Amino acid sequence: MSAMLRIALSDRFVPILIHILVMRADSHHILLQLVKGDVSLEAFGNDDSMPDLFSAGTDVLPDEPETSNVMKKKAPDATISFQKYSKIGTMLLHHVHQHEEREAAKALDTQDDSPTGITRHDLVSWYCEELSDELETEEDINAAISLVWKIVDRLIKKEKFLVERSVRQIVQDDEGEQEEEVKYLFIHPNISIDNVVFESV
Repeated sequence: MSAMLRIALSDRFVPILIHILVMRADSHHILLQLVKGDVSLEAFGNDDSMPDLFSAGTDVLPDEPETSNVMKKKAPDATISFQKYSKIGTMLLHHVHQHEEREAAKALDTQDDSPTGITRHDLVSWYCEELSDELETEEDINAAISLVWKIVDRLIKKEKFLVERSVRQIVQDDEGEQEEEVKYLFIHPNISIDNVVFESV
């Protein structure tokens, strides 16, 4: 084969070869995503901070419950598919991030030093409201609350995407002003919200 023919063939087929290699790499990446195993939630969200499950027809979540009044109900599945876990996790992280940005902007305008984070209770309530069209029964709502509570717990303890900080606040109740500890969720300062990589183990 002449040198000119080899060059011509090379110029013609190298781009095709590169395209094939890129397609194979993309396919391999997609395959890796598809074969990721289920995500275990067994070790998360099992403490007494999880809200009591409630009767249908009320708000998505009841008021923050007293720990002693928490009722133990049937536990949700201990595992969840990686695709579902990463989808819910992404929704939660973006909502926390957006909430922080709104509260920070509001604080600049009002000179308010209130925390810019969101409580776990409010985050779970928001998620269930987003899925309200899909939650047809009390059992559906209870399962969603339990599931997302566990996922939030995993995002804090396993993934380290969220941090939970306790803040002492003055709250108003029937007995007047009381000081209590409120826990707020924040995006971890070292996390880029658009580049999170979830773990499947």
